[in-house]
Amino acid sequence: MRWQSPLREIDDLFDRTARAFGGAGRDWLTPQEWNPRVDIVEKDDCFTINADLPGVDKDDLSITLEDGVLSIKGERHQEWDDDSGQVHRMECFHGSFHRSFTIPDNVDASALTATAKDGQLVIQLPKKAKEEASEALTIPIG
Repeated sequence: MRWQSPLREIDDLFDRTARAFGGAGRDWLTPQEWNPRVDIVEKDDCFTINADLPGVDKDDLSITLEDGVLSIKGERHQEWDDDSGQVHRMECFHGSFHRSFTIPDNVDASALTATAKDGQLVIQLPKKAKEEASEALTIPIG
């Protein structure tokens, strides 16, 4: 048996396997469904959100906070054109994405910071300073 097109046969094998488990083959993820992966870490003084955004320019990002919900929106543009040759496989997603996270009440919303560098978005969410317990007061009865 001669192997005519190894890449096509691998794609076909992937499609058959995905369909066997209830997927829709190679079309199971579309660019509209692309969501960057995030890590959220809590420390004593802040929360940190790290998002993997390779190929996303910081000018194509938007971060908003409204009603206790932090939203990250952005877009990764397609890097090749139709004249660049025959595409055998496309696994790098492009298009827009939108991620939203409910932030805790103890976050100081006025002190949020964000940096984007080398394909990483880092959002710092400082916690509010803990209110000191007030001393007991004796209230005179008059």
